[in-house]
Amino acid sequence: MTVRLGLALVLVLAAVALAAADAPAQEAAKLPPAASSLARCLQNSDRLSVVMLIDESRSLKGTDRTNQRIDGLKAALTGLIRLAEPPAGAAAPHVEVQFAGFANRVQPPPGRGEWLDVSSATLPDLQRKADAFAERKKGRDTDYATALAGARRILVARSASIDAAEGVAPCEALVWFTDGRYQIDDRTDAEGRRLPRTVPYAPGIRIDRPKGGKRAVAAGKRFLCQPGGEMDRFVNDGIVKFTVALSSRLKPDEAALLGAITTGAADGERCGSELSPESGHYLETENSGDLFFLFSSLFSASPPPKEGLFCVPDPCPEGRRAFEAVPGATRFLIHATTGAEGIQLHLAGPTGGPKVLLHGGPGQLDFPGTNVVQRWVSPRAVEVEGTFDPGDRAWQGGWTFAFVAPSGVDRGAKPLYTLQLLTDLAASPAGVQQVTLGEPTRLKFRLVDRRGALVRTGPLLRAATLHATVTDPTTRRSVELPLRGPAADGTFEGSVTLPARSQAAYVFVDVDPSFATPDGTPLVGPHRSFRLSTQAPGFATIAPQRLELPRLKGKGSTKGTLTIRGSKLADGCVWVGTPKLGGRGAGGLDMRVVPPATSRASCVRVPRSATRRLTVEFKASDQAAGTVRGALPVNLTSTSAEGPRIVSLETSFRRALDPDTGTKVAVFVGLILAGVLIPLVLLYLLNRHGARFTAPQRVVALTRDVRLHPGRSLESRNDEPLEARRSDFMALSREGQERRERELAVDGVTLQAVPSKVRATPSWNPKDLLVDLFTGPYGVASADGQPIAAGGAKDLREWRAGATHEVPLALPGTWLFYPAGSSDGDGWDEPSPAAEPWDQPGGRGSQAARSAPSAIDGTLVLLLGDVETDPRAGDALLAQARRSLVLEPAERWRGPRDSSGDGDDRNGGSSRSIRNRLGGLLTRRRAQEEPPVNPWKPGDEPPDGWAVKRRDEGHF
Repeated sequence: MTVRLGLALVLVLAAVALAAADAPAQEAAKLPPAASSLARCLQNSDRLSVVMLIDESRSLKGTDRTNQRIDGLKAALTGLIRLAEPPAGAAAPHVEVQFAGFANRVQPPPGRGEWLDVSSATLPDLQRKADAFAERKKGRDTDYATALAGARRILVARSASIDAAEGVAPCEALVWFTDGRYQIDDRTDAEGRRLPRTVPYAPGIRIDRPKGGKRAVAAGKRFLCQPGGEMDRFVNDGIVKFTVALSSRLKPDEAALLGAITTGAADGERCGSELSPESGHYLETENSGDLFFLFSSLFSASPPPKEGLFCVPDPCPEGRRAFEAVPGATRFLIHATTGAEGIQLHLAGPTGGPKVLLHGGPGQLDFPGTNVVQRWVSPRAVEVEGTFDPGDRAWQGGWTFAFVAPSGVDRGAKPLYTLQLLTDLAASPAGVQQVTLGEPTRLKFRLVDRRGALVRTGPLLRAATLHATVTDPTTRRSVELPLRGPAADGTFEGSVTLPARSQAAYVFVDVDPSFATPDGTPLVGPHRSFRLSTQAPGFATIAPQRLELPRLKGKGSTKGTLTIRGSKLADGCVWVGTPKLGGRGAGGLDMRVVPPATSRASCVRVPRSATRRLTVEFKASDQAAGTVRGALPVNLTSTSAEGPRIVSLETSFRRALDPDTGTKVAVFVGLILAGVLIPLVLLYLLNRHGARFTAPQRVVALTRDVRLHPGRSLESRNDEPLEARRSDFMALSREGQERRERELAVDGVTLQAVPSKVRATPSWNPKDLLVDLFTGPYGVASADGQPIAAGGAKDLREWRAGATHEVPLALPGTWLFYPAGSSDGDGWDEPSPAAEPWDQPGGRGSQAARSAPSAIDGTLVLLLGDVETDPRAGDALLAQARRSLVLEPAERWRGPRDSSGDGDDRNGGSSRSIRNRLGGLLTRRRAQEEPPVNPWKPGDEPPDGWAVKRRDEGHF
């Protein structure tokens, strides 16, 4: 309740009105029905979404040369800020805005615009967004239908998003500015031929043909204004429209169309079947200089602007405007246009000397007891707001302001201004009240302060006047409610008589307080709106007053309960008729009533003072999303009256899509797959990025022609000692840019960097791909189909029966060996008995043993880093290669490869492939189980950790 009362205190800021020019100064600017609709919404929601839809057509170059519409747009933003930041003690709604321009299309398109929070902190950014429209007046056409349909799509999507996230739909408003008539030019010229040939609402009409534009406009008017058309959809979606028109070039019938699109009817023009003054408000002017005041009044009730005088070069008596701040006032608000740049505003309080307000000056100025904020929206337009400190009376008394111009300013400039005082005193019903149909009903109201305390005495109470209006929501008709007072107890009282046959379950009573001031300065209080239930003598009453149902998902259902309370005067009966539903998702709904009271014959009896309950359920037969609004006719009969009374009960609920089971499973599986595949794809991309060898400029190599005696030794082929002095190593490359490479050629060996493939040749086996994906990138060495061996700091894999071999991407510390043939020429030597322990399977005499060579001539490549300075590093790497190669089984180097070598040979029968497949475990285990053979010649000094074994010990 506190939140609603707090919101109600600031609802005067949500009004859209211009008072009549001849209204008494002390009267409040009356709120039009559309402003009241928005105010009522804000009493039940703490969110407001506003679309600012601005004309960008070329005609603005002539109608608004000085961009007055931009000043007005900024003024509307400051009004939104006051709405988002109400006085202390009131709850602040969350207000957001999106800017969109239109000509022949909406920019940005629906779904791509940015929603911006409205606050003092975001005001600079909001004003920059508004400034961008100053140059946006080059558009072709003024397409009302495209503009309004696009704006509705923006608001509908935003409402659905907020409702899905928070469970409560926001209030929605459209602020629409245009300076031109509904017009689409034929697209027969060069520029037009670059545009679409049709418009979405008239796909069968070709605009690139003569008179196609006029036919499209006619189709657009039908699209907008036919019953159930686009403008009726605005009403069903709960969007309140405010149209500001610069009508200097509009003909009467064109202005009437704009008015009808906004309110439903204007000067003989009609639009839709649901529109009314409650759904939209239309303002127009022929002078662009008035746009600032039109826009500034969108979110604050303002009197009409008055013409001022400016003094040169100092304040002058004839140019001063005086007003008195009376006790009980909380703020003053001045909107002013100076008429020319450089004109200043001089403001003086009761005890504070005059201070200069000018464009570019400080945002805040301190007066005794008053904080004054100046918001210049341009060098010629300003909003001045002064907030009074209730604990300091220094602000009470006479204030003055004056326009002061330096010498040389155009004497034809005419300053305009509006001035009003604001108070927090608001109206409140005196007791629980109900409106009786067909009879005079006396209604009472009192004034309360911001804390809800009654005002029983004081000068403002004696100077107060309450203006009230009663509105029937079913017919949207309003009647004035004259209120007299205040009485001795501080109440204001009036009488209203509503038709006995009204179908309204409740009526709205809107009350605006105004206060007479000594100098006639308007002093107004917050607008308040109340919903009072109705009753007909002798008939039962229905609760709730509105049937707001829970959300309906998919093909599910939603239901609510009606409580029927019998009259004390007569018995009755009740049943529910066929509902009239509209809005998005209204189709495919079936209603069920429990008990099944759907006709007079099946009605539920309601004895005197008894209570009965009916459950109303809506079941969906299809999927839909959107808001369903409509009227549920509840029929009542009474033994004391002839004929039934129909109560049109307002009904609303939201529909949301609910995927079927198959779709849910598909979505679930898709999400699972995405959750698995996305990390794998990222891992692959990371592997691919890292699949590069050390830059060749950073690697030094040494190549030696060697002869390998498997199981015995590795020696040089030129009868020289096999050595690897550091000084003999040469850089792989000294040219080009130093960068890591994906492929290198090193003395007959091709090195390729592989991101995540299991083999040198691609394999799409999912298991192999998945395993190698997590091994990270690596390198593969091949020697034109020859068997090849490689070594490094860790166990390395081989593929294709030894024709390719893994190498590390960090090449320094790697050795490579590939054979050039046997020492006996074209054939292979018979195996040495020393190789017998390694023969697999069968030992001596097996086919593997007979084909294994006794000596292999080959090439040994040693790779070190160019920063390696240890002179023994090459010999250490050579010793590592010697140990690994000598321990290789003889069959590792048997004859030419068969055709099966093109595939993966890791599942073959060789002990080497088994060791590779087991990640080197077999090699390490064997080294632990039996000592290695002596790979060095007699007299050689073996490295540390190696023991020389004799033949007769059985290990050679």
